[in-house]
Amino acid sequence: MESLQRIQSYLDEELRISSIEDACSNGLEVTGKNEIKKIAFMVDPSEEGIIEAIKRNADMIIVHHGLFFGSIKKIDGFLYRRIQLLIEHSISLYAAHLPLDVHPALGNNAQVAKVLSLLNIAQHDVKNYKNLLTIGELEKPLLWNDFLEVIRKKISPEIRSFHFGSNTVHRVGIITGSGAEASCIAAHYGADTFITGESKLQAYHESKESVINIVFAGHYYTEVFGLQALQQSLENLFSLDTEFIDIPTIL
Repeated sequence: MESLQRIQSYLDEELRISSIEDACSNGLEVTGKNEIKKIAFMVDPSEEGIIEAIKRNADMIIVHHGLFFGSIKKIDGFLYRRIQLLIEHSISLYAAHLPLDVHPALGNNAQVAKVLSLLNIAQHDVKNYKNLLTIGELEKPLLWNDFLEVIRKKISPEIRSFHFGSNTVHRVGIITGSGAEASCIAAHYGADTFITGESKLQAYHESKESVINIVFAGHYYTEVFGLQALQQSLENLFSLDTEFIDIPTIL
């Protein structure tokens, strides 16, 4: 058992919650009980996920996508029901969006690079977002179709890809989740292939004209890795039970 305050302090400091500009709320969004025995991890704070966390006796939930994006003017509908469940069961909810994407070790980008065994990892800025793009190199280049099989096996069984660049893959750019508009920036930094989560219309022509291969591996599937790394970190540091609740989408 650990105190909520101690867990929150660790997360705030490790993930640099107050230092990273983001469009959504990060940090502790709903405060529940003071003593934490079990933490559930999930990508999205869906009603389905919260109910599963309740069934599994979680005292706290850590999510990647928080409850609050932009300015919230009223709490009703699905947002009300989510918050009501959390309050009724005294469950705290903590969100880490961009702070978890860009963390150099625990982050989604870093963990996808680790899964792919990339070397010579570097982070680059994308517009106003610091270190949002990760680029690394395969130890041995792979043929395009062989690389896609690796993605299907290690990241997502459902992918969409466009072969606009090299026949072999060596330097790989990564922005998990929603990063399709940055394929040209990845090409600028020397990547021959770019991995992101969800597709966007403009990415087709921008990638083609930048002569870079692009793989859409799913917003959800590309963003489980950071939470799982954070889960392991908390298990190592605190006397806690943890559980990852997997509710995949096709998006």
